[in-house]
Amino acid sequence: MASTPAGPVSPVHALVTGPPDSHGILLLHGTGGSPQTNFPFQAALPGRVVAPFYPGTGPAPAAEGPIELDHLVATALAAVDHAELTTVDVVGYSLGSAIAVGFAARHPHRVRRLVLSAGLAHASPSLRLTLATWLALLDRTGDPDGAMALGRFLAWASSSEEFWDRAGNSHEPEDVAALIAGSNMANGSTAH
Repeated sequence: MASTPAGPVSPVHALVTGPPDSHGILLLHGTGGSPQTNFPFQAALPGRVVAPFYPGTGPAPAAEGPIELDHLVATALAAVDHAELTTVDVVGYSLGSAIAVGFAARHPHRVRRLVLSAGLAHASPSLRLTLATWLALLDRTGDPDGAMALGRFLAWASSSEEFWDRAGNSHEPEDVAALIAGSNMANGSTAH
């Protein structure tokens, strides 16, 4: 991870739930996601829960070009500070896992627990091909066929045969793809 300093992060864009004087939890979403899509259960968690939006998601303005990890770590720290939390349990999903590790490495005194889900340690050839396909499909989301192609691709890329076997008839692949296609992928997905 680069150790270049991140610029100031303001204003803070985050979903905050729970009472201020309680246990802190930091939720870090994945690429193309948002606090609402990756953590729809946020309000049910006990304590003060903060989930920042990355540039181009929710109310956060889009970034110009790629976003550096240090900037996303600074965004997470600003959200924790804004929520008036001293220490937090950090939960990172996908891209959020890399941010969570960066947060813990840079601010170990602020982290009680670290929970990582669907994170990646390095960009393997398969991952680079997957991301290149995702980016190409993102360029086509302006038309319904392109959005559905992206939905199908992400439904395939984010699930396993075991998921579909367990889901039984309750989750038809085309229905899941249509749900993803209609979710208006975050404007910041390309930069993420």
